[in-house]
Amino acid sequence: MERQKLLKLLKENKADFTLLVKKEPDILQSLIDIEKSEPSAIKFTAEKAVRNLSENNPELFIGMEDKISSLLKSENTFIRLGNIITCSNLAPIGTEKMSELFKDAYIPFLYSKNIAEFGNAVKGIPKIISAFPLLEDDLIEPLFEADQRVFIYKGKPSPECSNVAAGKVIDVFVKISNNSLYREEMLDFAKRNLNNTKNSTKRKAEKLIKCLKDKE
Repeated sequence: MERQKLLKLLKENKADFTLLVKKEPDILQSLIDIEKSEPSAIKFTAEKAVRNLSENNPELFIGMEDKISSLLKSENTFIRLGNIITCSNLAPIGTEKMSELFKDAYIPFLYSKNIAEFGNAVKGIPKIISAFPLLEDDLIEPLFEADQRVFIYKGKPSPECSNVAAGKVIDVFVKISNNSLYREEMLDFAKRNLNNTKNSTKRKAEKLIKCLKDKE
C-alpha cells in the first residue's frame, strides 16, 4: 500500500488494521516506518495500531523483532513508551530474537528512573516470564529495590514516584507469585511497604502478604 494512502487511513482512524495486515503483510512494516519517520502526529495513531496488532496478533511480528527493538530507542517519549508495551505483547511468539530483545533492550527499562518507562516495563513482566521463564532472574532482580530508587519527575527527585513504583511492582508480584522462586523476597518487599505513605500501595502490600501466606 502506498504511504499516502496509509497515512489517509490513519488520519481517518477507522481502518481494521488486523484485516489489512493479514491481507497485505507489508503494511505492518509501513506502520513501523511511519512511527519512525512521520513528522506529524499521525505517527501516534500508527503506534497505537501497531500496539493493538501486537496484543491481538503477535504472530504477525515474527521476523520483525529488530524493527520493534529500534523503536525502543526512539527519541520520542510516547513512541518509546508505547513500544515498551508492544514489546511485552510479543513475548508469546517465543523466538530467540525476542529473548535477546528482552535482555538487551527491554530489561534496561526496569532500571529506569523514569516512572512511565519503569511502569510500562514492569506491567509486561508476567507475559514475558510465561514465555521465557529462564529470564525471571533478570526481570525480577531490579524490582526489589524499586521502592528505594530515586525516580526523577520534572527534573527533581520524586518520593511519590517511588511509592507508585512500589505499587506497580506489588501488582506484578501478586500475578506471578504462584510459581516464582522469589516468594520470600516478595514477602520482604511487601512487609517493607506496609508503612508506605501512599495508601493504595499500602493496601496492595497487605493484599500481597495475604496472597503469599494463603499459598504457604
